Amino acid sequence: APVLVIHGTEDPVVDVSNGKALWDKLSEPKELWLIPGGRHTDFIWRDSGQWSKKFFSLLDSHAAK
Repeated sequence: APVLVIHGTEDPVVDVSNGKALWDKLSEPKELWLIPGGRHTDFIWRDSGQWSKKFFSLLDSHAAK
């Protein structure tokens, strides 16, 4: 199954290095989104909704399969 790892670069709860290490261990297909300045759970609201639009578009593309 495809896997998406989303990690904020300023996450105070789980260091971004952990997200990268997890991503490195995953098999394809996989995607890694590093959210510049992102914290633990705020990617949906960052950058005027840019990331939420991308996220829901990705979900839609997989639901259509």
